[in-house]
Amino acid sequence: MAYTANLPTGERVYLANPKEQTKINSSFSSPSQQQSQSYSLSTGKWTVPPTLFKTRNAAIVRIEAAGGQFFLELQRGSIRVLGELPDLMGAEILPLQPESEAEVEDNWQEMPPMRPMSPMRMGNMKMEMGKPESSSLKAKFCPQCGAAVNKSDRFCAQCGNLLTT
Repeated sequence: MAYTANLPTGERVYLANPKEQTKINSSFSSPSQQQSQSYSLSTGKWTVPPTLFKTRNAAIVRIEAAGGQFFLELQRGSIRVLGELPDLMGAEILPLQPESEAEVEDNWQEMPPMRPMSPMRMGNMKMEMGKPESSSLKAKFCPQCGAAVNKSDRFCAQCGNLLTT
């Protein structure tokens, strides 16, 4: 049996227990970012269905399995195994929707890659992603005094240092 849930933060969670592993996938999407993380943990077969809690700062999944009790923290697409019992005082239990593992796997889609950034304009300036400027266009400086020099200069006009090319 697999379980899914949509968290109030917009995060989507998928939990399954194939072959004595707990598989968890968390994805988060907003207009400015997309994150997805998968995690697999050797827990043994679940003895009871998982429980999902909403705390003030994160969501916590409790897994009770043949290998013991496990707690995982979900926060904005990241998954972290907790080494100690979390404080669940005042936490809200969120519903998990049971689904067959095959159904969830068929419906679970990878997040599409983010589109490339469009050029941005501010007044007469234009910013866009691209290749760095070639070194021939960069300003040159005297290694002795730091004054700006032209590419054609053989000596620094400020300190007289011989410039090497």
